[in-house]
Amino acid sequence: MFLVINADQRLTILTMIIAHLQQLDVISQGRYLENSPSLPTSVKESIETFLSSVIPPIVPLIETSDLGILIGLMQILLDRNSLPFIAETKIGLAFLTLLLSRSQIIFNSEVSMDEVEVKEWKSTFDRFFSLMEGHWSNVFPPRGAWGDDVYIWQFLASVAIGANMEQQHVLVAECRYDDSPFPVRVVINCI
Repeated sequence: MFLVINADQRLTILTMIIAHLQQLDVISQGRYLENSPSLPTSVKESIETFLSSVIPPIVPLIETSDLGILIGLMQILLDRNSLPFIAETKIGLAFLTLLLSRSQIIFNSEVSMDEVEVKEWKSTFDRFFSLMEGHWSNVFPPRGAWGDDVYIWQFLASVAIGANMEQQHVLVAECRYDDSPFPVRVVINCI
């Protein structure tokens, strides 16, 4: 269906998904419960179905979005959802990673950018970062559920790339697990 509608309609659908992200079952039920190393099988299946059927048509739309669109989408996400809540889910981190990664591609391109948009993105990113302060370690699943954590490291890398030095220090300090199999320092040093 996504391929037979025009670009404005696709953007409207994406905007509505992002505006209501927290209300989606794959988000509202997709958080690990305290002291539970796994999600119910039906929730895992719903998440995988969402990742394989909803995310793929959205990726090209985000990959071709300009900075102004990204600013709008990120602001809607921050205004209409609890960022710490959605950041505890695989689908939430997928959306955040897509938006943050696209912004870095834009910033690394040689295309001249509108200074107002650049400042607005930086302000939006700073707001995103401050909303996550005190919650960075919650993006990790509970101990015992480390098998599927690539998406977490992709998210953290996309955050670290866009972060200033002070924000990177906060990110490392909050995410450092003494018994983590992968020290966060590795992600930061790879940037």
